[in-house]
Amino acid sequence: MGTSTPVHTHQHVIIGAGIIGLMTAWHLQQAGKKVLLIDRVLPGDRNQTSYGNAGVLSFASFRPIAEPGAWQQGLQGLLKPNSALKIRWRYLPTLSPWLWAFLKESRRDKADANASAILALNNHSKTCWQSARQTLQLSDLVEATGWIKLFESDAAFQAQLKQTPLLDSAGLGWQALTGHEVRDLEPEIGPAIQHGFWQKDSLFLRQPHHVIQRLAEVIRERGGEFRQENVQALQKTQEGLTIHMQHQSLAATQVSLCAGAFSQRLLATVGDNVPLETERGYHIMMPGCDTLTRPIMHVEKQIVVSPMLEGLRMTTGEELAGLDAPADYRMIQRKHKLLTALLPKLDRTIKTQWLGFRPSLPDSKPIIGRHPRIQGLTMAFGHGHLGMTQSAATGELMSQIILGMDTAIDTEPFSFARFGNTRQ
Repeated sequence: MGTSTPVHTHQHVIIGAGIIGLMTAWHLQQAGKKVLLIDRVLPGDRNQTSYGNAGVLSFASFRPIAEPGAWQQGLQGLLKPNSALKIRWRYLPTLSPWLWAFLKESRRDKADANASAILALNNHSKTCWQSARQTLQLSDLVEATGWIKLFESDAAFQAQLKQTPLLDSAGLGWQALTGHEVRDLEPEIGPAIQHGFWQKDSLFLRQPHHVIQRLAEVIRERGGEFRQENVQALQKTQEGLTIHMQHQSLAATQVSLCAGAFSQRLLATVGDNVPLETERGYHIMMPGCDTLTRPIMHVEKQIVVSPMLEGLRMTTGEELAGLDAPADYRMIQRKHKLLTALLPKLDRTIKTQWLGFRPSLPDSKPIIGRHPRIQGLTMAFGHGHLGMTQSAATGELMSQIILGMDTAIDTEPFSFARFGNTRQ
């Protein structure tokens, strides 16, 4: 850790150069702010969580994971060999406080309130992404294909249809499809699929890390700086914060913490403990496919397949095992075998495998806002499965908060204070 006299900067420092940090930096630059982004890796590196997602900007995915009955479904799923949920049991003592908070959020009243807040954030992010797509000239990487959820059973399809009134109220387009209509759109899909639900307003990132690299280049061109350093601790000062890195310390009056799943480790150094966990996500890359034109999701089997520029990507599941456990690819390899029925004609040879760390809070809502005790510290992390989806709105909201402006939507549901006393 850097122990020398801290170097002072007048730049706005953003810790984390993934999609949330980059969107925050871009919006601040548009308001005339000078920005410095610090991350242990460069934007677009495969060790960033932003690198490896399914590429779906799913604005219509608004129900929280903590729903009534979710814990029963989770327990049942853990007993199934092809479950999309895995818990490493030696991690359970560490995980227990988060699970208890998750259980409390699964009450009907809380789940519905959380869903309303997520939908508001997603709907605003739809507008922000459409604007960013045009302003940043991303039409070659961000496509308006929508994505299709696939169903084998009538029961699963009917459960999806129950969500449509809220989608209609938010102006989010959808279309119910028969199995034949699904195969008219995507002929590679196998005959077991009986229904489809086409979420037309979803955007598709043809290669997420290319989008990140493009955005980072725009920020550089506008004078933004990137520093590849491992931030090890924060220290509160009278003027703001000192950021202790491996080789240097930096003093700043304005800091934004956008470090994803690693954010709690840094908050711990200033005495805070928020219930941030890591939903570890895996993907497999296969050879490219010209005949699949948009992302698809087999809802019952919890498989997403996306036709990326660099090949066909399959994502699935979530593993609760923290940040330090080694990767375990057995679950995704078992799920990979299920592609035989879903996409029977495609080359499913595994080229590469990947693990990333989704930052997850018990109510499925991110923290977006000011720190209640540390002047000059703002935070944006905990977006779970929707980091890419919610990033454009999050960046705009962070800029508005930092500049003291009225925010485009109500940010109270995303406040740090909702977790009560966070002091360790």
